[in-house]
Amino acid sequence: MKYALVLTLVFALPALAAPPVEAPFRVVVIQGADPLMPAASSRAQALRRTLTANSPRIVDVTMESLDTSRYGTPELEGAFLELMRAKYAGVHVDAIVAIGAFGLDFSLRNRAELWSDAPIVYEVMSSDPKLALPTPPRMTGILAHSDAPEALALARRLQPDARRIAIVAGFGAGDKARAKRMVDAVARDASGLEVVRLDHLPLNEVRAALAVLPRDSIVMYEGFARDADGATYFPADVAALLAQTSNAPMYGHFDSLLGRGVVGGALMESAEQGRIAGELAADVLAGRVAPDAPPRAGARPTCAVDVRQLERWDIPAGRVPDDCVQAFREAGLLETYPWQVSGAVALIVLQAVLLALLLYLLRQRRHSTLEAQRMRVELAHAARLATVGELTAAISHEINQPLGAVQSSADAAEMLLESPSPRLDRVREILANIRAANHRASEVVRRLRTLLQKHEPSRQAFELNDAVDDVLRMVDAELRRRRIGIESSSSQRPLWLEGDAVQIQQVVLNLLLNAMDAIGNVPAERRRIRVRVASDGEGMAVLQVSDRGQGIAEEDLPRLFESFFTTKTHGMGLGLSVSHSIVKAHGGRIQARNNSHGGATFAVALPLGEPPVAARIAA
Repeated sequence: MKYALVLTLVFALPALAAPPVEAPFRVVVIQGADPLMPAASSRAQALRRTLTANSPRIVDVTMESLDTSRYGTPELEGAFLELMRAKYAGVHVDAIVAIGAFGLDFSLRNRAELWSDAPIVYEVMSSDPKLALPTPPRMTGILAHSDAPEALALARRLQPDARRIAIVAGFGAGDKARAKRMVDAVARDASGLEVVRLDHLPLNEVRAALAVLPRDSIVMYEGFARDADGATYFPADVAALLAQTSNAPMYGHFDSLLGRGVVGGALMESAEQGRIAGELAADVLAGRVAPDAPPRAGARPTCAVDVRQLERWDIPAGRVPDDCVQAFREAGLLETYPWQVSGAVALIVLQAVLLALLLYLLRQRRHSTLEAQRMRVELAHAARLATVGELTAAISHEINQPLGAVQSSADAAEMLLESPSPRLDRVREILANIRAANHRASEVVRRLRTLLQKHEPSRQAFELNDAVDDVLRMVDAELRRRRIGIESSSSQRPLWLEGDAVQIQQVVLNLLLNAMDAIGNVPAERRRIRVRVASDGEGMAVLQVSDRGQGIAEEDLPRLFESFFTTKTHGMGLGLSVSHSIVKAHGGRIQARNNSHGGATFAVALPLGEPPVAARIAA
């Protein structure tokens, strides 16, 4: 028993601590339109949603409507009153929201009987005649702005050459009230427009009249819930039907008509009207606003046009006011994908900048490459001059020898010719010797001129064996002067290269002079140089220059081909560097290594090319 009492208290305490639930506010909405109509439905939903969100308590909203536009008869209103009496007998109502003229009139006349003087929050047009009556207590509301003058102003702006205005309206109370407001607006406008009243005809006659209406007309659609024959219609459907038939542009007043064929208008936003009315009703229920506070201004109509209808009627888009909403306009790519388009444009601009930068850098690089090539040519030429300078003594000897032979032969020839019986056969031999000596001197000069001549690098086919033999003949005198022997091994078949023969000869000459310097101080039996020209069988011609000197220090091997690096006492350090540049420019490679039996070997590998046509024919 004791445990049961404890459990009861445990479960009962939270319930005792929770505040009591207050009874919900009961709000009755009275309107004179079919709640299924788009404008009425949007207004009602926004009103209910706003009431629920802004009220301190739960709100029970009941919508009561009598479609006076289609079924507005005194007998029907009496039946509606009887229904309200039965429905709300003994029911407490906290507030009444009256929509439109019928809702306000019905609420004012029957409030005391039906809803015990509950406060009234109304939403009506500012020109409604009911507001001219003495204002009862406990009533406040929203005065919606009349849209007729603004709709007329928009139509006049879009059609400045219009000469008449046709006013289309049904026989319902709301339709007639809107038609009267438009007639008054045209009269105040003093624009000289001819007014054509189409608010007293059956629907078929209205359609026929619009079909023959001149093109320079304005059609104002004020609503069409019931025609002169008593037939009832859904106004939005009638608007679409008449817009298809009309021979002139048609304008409307409700946002629900946009997209149904009207060009546009000063449109009442039904949802915004419901939201403002719901806010005021919630403030009255919560005590934030006095029930008899002065009325508030309602939402102003919104200027809006259907871009498709502008195109249909050839109305220039430039006539549309800047603050006017352009509905159904196909959004551009930038509007649909702003971030993506902006990113793509930025990427394109960035790519363009990078491309321009790359082109600039490429141009600079090309300029630098050309400048480096020019400097390389200058350096190679200077290196050739320096190399030939080392051969001055040998070259002088090589030229002096044939010149001396020419002199001796000339003296001998002169003596023979002065003898009493000159031997002409001997003179002929002497002349032949003179020609041979002259040819020998000429060849030395030719080789020197070829080597020393400054020229731009050229790419021509030349045979490597011949190029090497020319260099060997050039240094022959120097080899003999230094008492150095040479072993030359040529390839068994021609090795044709494509490039600058003079530059390759410069490489060979540099390697030979280095080899001569390397064995300058070694014993006589080791003072030999071996030159070998061969093919490696893999598309490369290989030239090897080997000596039997002291070799190259291991720490110097990686730096041999650097500019201005030398191991000689009086060297400039350009020979091997220039040679490396020449070989690389020809697509080859140059390497150095120490021999196992002493000395060093420099190996040059150059890609083989195609022999010239003449050589192929001879072969």
